[in-house]
Amino acid sequence: VKKNMLLRRHCYSSAPRLLLRKSSSSSSSRAPKRALPGIHRIILIRHGESLGNIDERAYGETADWRIPLTNRGREQARVAGKKVASLIMPSDINANTAEGTRSNNIFFYVSPYLRTRQTLREILHEIPSDQILGIREDPRISEQQFG
Repeated sequence: VKKNMLLRRHCYSSAPRLLLRKSSSSSSSRAPKRALPGIHRIILIRHGESLGNIDERAYGETADWRIPLTNRGREQARVAGKKVASLIMPSDINANTAEGTRSNNIFFYVSPYLRTRQTLREILHEIPSDQILGIREDPRISEQQFG
């Protein structure tokens, strides 16, 4: 069982990945109901390459939540930050409208793991500070630990 858990942990690419969920418009004339009013998209980002991704021994020497990013992981996070910035920048069409301003703000949720906080720190270098509504560390989104 332990070996399978290690295989599952390391089968993913170590580069931060963006998963984008954008609300879709309905073909009917009624406006679609939103499960979360005011939220236009959810972007999920996996942390950059960590020391544990390149050397499994790190998990035996360091607590999982304290494993840092590598230099490559920091660079990957900056690239992800540029991608996020390009997704939230106001479009020319609606940049001056209240809707354009509101829909392009961002709120970050991050797990308490060191590598995720380091990833966020690099991403924040690429995001205009006036578009950041807030940041919340939430332990409910950390990796699952089954003993």
